[in-house]
Amino acid sequence: MDWLPTLSEWQGPIFLRIVDALAGDVASGKLVRGQRLPTHRALATALNVDVTTVTRAYGEARRRGLLEARVGQGTFVSETTARASLDLPAQVKIDLSMNIPPQPVEANLDLRIAQGLASIRREAGFSAFLNYLKPGGSDDEREVAAAWLRRRVSEADAERIVIYPGSQAIIFNTLLALTSPGDVVLTEALTFPGIKAAAAKLGVRLIGVAMDGEGVRPDALKDACRVHKPKAVYLVPTQHNPTTVTIGPARRKAIAEVVRKSGSLLIEDDTYGPLEAPVAPIASLIPERTYLAASFSQCVAPGLRVAYLLAPDAAAEQIMRSALQATTQMPPPLMVALLTHWIRSGIADELSSAKRLGIPA
Repeated sequence: MDWLPTLSEWQGPIFLRIVDALAGDVASGKLVRGQRLPTHRALATALNVDVTTVTRAYGEARRRGLLEARVGQGTFVSETTARASLDLPAQVKIDLSMNIPPQPVEANLDLRIAQGLASIRREAGFSAFLNYLKPGGSDDEREVAAAWLRRRVSEADAERIVIYPGSQAIIFNTLLALTSPGDVVLTEALTFPGIKAAAAKLGVRLIGVAMDGEGVRPDALKDACRVHKPKAVYLVPTQHNPTTVTIGPARRKAIAEVVRKSGSLLIEDDTYGPLEAPVAPIASLIPERTYLAASFSQCVAPGLRVAYLLAPDAAAEQIMRSALQATTQMPPPLMVALLTHWIRSGIADELSSAKRLGIPA
């Protein structure tokens, strides 16, 4: 038999032990995507359990997105953790506003979350994270954030970081801090719906800049800065939403020079950055003029509402911290604690790598 789970390492009902063992073996690489699993009867015989127990375990694993059943072929390890449409609580609606990489089964988020929360409970308990905490993150959390960001922006330091509840909150609050109604912000000709929604609420005028196959054109950006005198430029240089284009190093330098000479500010959405780690953000070229939004929604999971804002300087950090406190008070402390634990333990790297390897080249 190709796979026989070790149930003694897990707790709870036998069918859940089978599911947890399956998830653990997928995460460790013992089981790989597309691998065929034993039949219900064969596994039941090997484990000396009733066939209905295995059937229930396979059903739960399928509900979690770990398995897929193919008519006439058998049961296989799933390619992603996407749930079958019949298992979803509501009708699926097509949404083309987001570029969302598939969640690879190797990420095994259910198990990672359970283990991470167990570690937090042992070390500090949960109660400490259920009160009002310092807006923008504690000193320790910001130091961990700085270490994570320094891989992509060497000048990142904790004094310039504010932890937000997701990149959309960063976009909204940055516009709130930098603009007034009627002000102009330049974007790519095709741009992220999130900034459109934020700008509409704040009365900010968005003007699109011409693009080509490599993203926004520096010459068109230069002309737009001269004509419109924008308060800021918003760009998604890496895996641009919606085109998925990534701007190359030479063009990034040209864009940075345009922003610097125009006297404008850059709002750089680096949500997809960790999925193309070798490509440095434009913020690394003009840190003094850039508000960098680094989210975990694409490299880990969209529901993990934690994002790092790297402000141009300490004064800007204070302004952005005040904006956060005025709009949403603080990021969800328990989520920040979980992400901080994952970064420290190396799990965040493992999850990002799983996502990155799961994206077709």
